[in-house]
Amino acid sequence: MPDVDGITLLKEWSEGGRCDAPVIMISGHGTVETAVEATRLGAYDFLEKPLSLAKLLLTIKRALEVDSLMRENQGLRETNLPLMEPSTKSPRMRELKERMERIAKTDVWVLVNGEAGSGKRVAARYIHDHSPRAESPFIEIGVGSIARENAAVELFGSEESGQLHYGRLERANGGTLYLDEIGDMDLDLQAKLHGVLQSRTFLRVGGVEPVTLDVRVIAGTRKDLGQAVKERAFREDLFYQLNVVPITVPSLR
Repeated sequence: MPDVDGITLLKEWSEGGRCDAPVIMISGHGTVETAVEATRLGAYDFLEKPLSLAKLLLTIKRALEVDSLMRENQGLRETNLPLMEPSTKSPRMRELKERMERIAKTDVWVLVNGEAGSGKRVAARYIHDHSPRAESPFIEIGVGSIARENAAVELFGSEESGQLHYGRLERANGGTLYLDEIGDMDLDLQAKLHGVLQSRTFLRVGGVEPVTLDVRVIAGTRKDLGQAVKERAFREDLFYQLNVVPITVPSLR
């Protein structure tokens, strides 16, 4: 550019809030300092010449994927439900609320036990809303409502013929993933979920690039998962992954 260099232009865009698209800087005489400054100012990547067309196209593709996900997450934040408050009419519920507030300040994973309709989802949402992740998405997966043949795509997303579909895990990135009635999940899907939660990475169906996962996991169940483990109806390793901090929502009866 004859009148202004890329860093100066990027700085103007950054300060003026005028850039709503991902920026990729390309330079034939860049330095490490320039690359660091470019990314600090909001550039997605900094490429040095000479570069191959394949690398440029791949970088553009990844930048657009990240931008799309950020826009989708912003939409989820804007459409989040109002703050949910559990009932505190009974001493047990007041005690539970105080405990949830303490748990929320940490980033530990939580297993919410309780009968159907007892308010497990409200408890999960309350923990999220009082946590450092409150401004990020709260994504719920109703395990029992996922058709087995579509489960992988629903959870992990897919890449097919240039079309990108974000799964629930990726939509929850940065926020909280709530697995409702985790005890209803079949063993095959439990094995896949365990692997993803352990490695904190996964592949979209049909994809080749690993996606990094950064979520807080809260699971809800009406079943006794400890007993399900003994009966080999639930994976022991997944149970211990999720059962870091167990809480029980009192019965409505």
